[in-house]
Amino acid sequence: MSWRTEGLSITTLTIIDLCRESVESYSKAGKEVRVARPKRCPACGCKNIIFWGKRARWAIDDTHAWRIYAQRVKCKGCSKTHTILPDFLFCRRSHLAVIIFLALTLVFKDRHGIKAAAFRLNISRSTTFRWVKNFKANSDLLYQRLSSLYRTAYPHAPPPAPTTDLCAAVLDLSKGLFTARHNRAPRGEDVSRWLSQFTCGYLLALPTKGGHCAADRLFASLFLGS
Repeated sequence: MSWRTEGLSITTLTIIDLCRESVESYSKAGKEVRVARPKRCPACGCKNIIFWGKRARWAIDDTHAWRIYAQRVKCKGCSKTHTILPDFLFCRRSHLAVIIFLALTLVFKDRHGIKAAAFRLNISRSTTFRWVKNFKANSDLLYQRLSSLYRTAYPHAPPPAPTTDLCAAVLDLSKGLFTARHNRAPRGEDVSRWLSQFTCGYLLALPTKGGHCAADRLFASLFLGS
């Protein structure tokens, strides 16, 4: 995936499918997995989109690795190809979204060190460090976008203030918004899938050198298209 901030010149994007299946059943379906055809191209907005084969990739938790097939699509308007990922994954990450969410929660909410969090989830320290680094880099933009949604969901209650840690406030906001939308207490998997949908899979995408405009456009696209 690549883009330029000015003009939003996008090469390829990930499209998140609101998947109701578990990773086990998704993997079991193999190449026969079915996803909904996107209504429009996320790069140019064209509605003429066709399926364009599937690509194998891994989905990993703390004990298992599943081979899944991600559907690819091609826009007839701009000729760009995009990948449709289930919402239990983030873009360019093989580990399940829930594992990444749990690692971030251990580090920023429970105050575990990176080494302790990695050991508890049976993942490498270098992988956990990259997740934490990228999440920190996006935390300011995420807080702004989530706070705006939080004020809409709870007009009489201010969003959690980042008194000590902006990253922890982002996690709190995510849980609060999930509860507001679904009217039930969230589990880790629930919030991780919601974050994948909200960020269009780019939760851990590093900001562009020119600024946050492209990332902000990506984060908003799910709601603009709904």
